[in-house]
Amino acid sequence: KYFSLTPFETSYIWKEVLKSDVIENKLPEEDFYLFFSFDDIKQFNILSIYNLDSFDDFQKIIITLGFNIFFLCFVGLCIYIFIKLFNKGYSFLFR
Repeated sequence: KYFSLTPFETSYIWKEVLKSDVIENKLPEEDFYLFFSFDDIKQFNILSIYNLDSFDDFQKIIITLGFNIFFLCFVGLCIYIFIKLFNKGYSFLFR
């Protein structure tokens, strides 16, 4: 409920609520990792045609390292392109 002092002002009053009426927002207890684990890689849709469960430990390590190296290269390329574009824009504006 509010009342208007002028057409542009609004005043609010406090209302007390019970703690049982308040819904707590609980975030999932998941950690964020930049790189992929083998379980994450198994869930990719593009790899669904391969049976990755039959891989031994060495193959799992190679697949995980390969995906993470390609991912790191992709992130590095994106950062490189961003820096180049920023440098071009900076030099265009201030030189």
